[in-house]
Amino acid sequence: GFPDLVITGPAGTIFRELKGDGHQPTGEQARYLEQLAASGQDACWWCPDDLYSGRIERELRALTRSGPAVPATPTRSPEGAR
Repeated sequence: GFPDLVITGPAGTIFRELKGDGHQPTGEQARYLEQLAASGQDACWWCPDDLYSGRIERELRALTRSGPAVPATPTRSPEGAR
C-alpha cells in the first residue's frame, strides 16, 4: 500500500518505499508510487544498494537545503513491479 516513509524538509517532501535486497514493490505499492509521481510528488523506492551507493544520503541532504528540492534521479521505476 502506501509508502513506508514520508520525509519532509525545507526543500520539499519525498515518499519512499523500503525494500530488501532482491525485492521490488508489490503491484499495489507500485501503483501508489506511480500515482504520487504522476501528481508531481517525488516518489520511488530504496533498497540496501541505495544506502551503500550514497543515494539515500544525497536525497536526504537535498531535503535540508532551502530552496527548491533537487528531484531524485530514479534508478528504477515502480512500473511493472509485482
